[in-house]
Amino acid sequence: MSDLLKVTRQVNTRTPEQMTRLYVAYGRGAGRFYAKHLRRGDLRVLAFLARDVYGHLRAMARRGSARDPQAEADAREARGVFRGLPVGLAAGFAPGRRTPSGGEHAR
Repeated sequence: MSDLLKVTRQVNTRTPEQMTRLYVAYGRGAGRFYAKHLRRGDLRVLAFLARDVYGHLRAMARRGSARDPQAEADAREARGVFRGLPVGLAAGFAPGRRTPSGGEHAR
């Protein structure tokens, strides 16, 4: 591991439930981001979406083959993101009033 990674690694002080909620929120946000760009016709974002899905699938597969703490953490993140991603995509494509940046106006 590089020295930079050693310095930037942080100690997780959240419960597993809090981490799951956080990862689901990450997935929702990513889904909305992808939907915003796709809605505008930017198909280049499909490559990023595919890369992210592939990476999370790999993380889940590694969890099954190697019982190490990092593999477990990566798989937990992937499961959370996969729970939130479809919700975010649906919300991003849903009709509604949008700001110029693509976000929803407060109601």
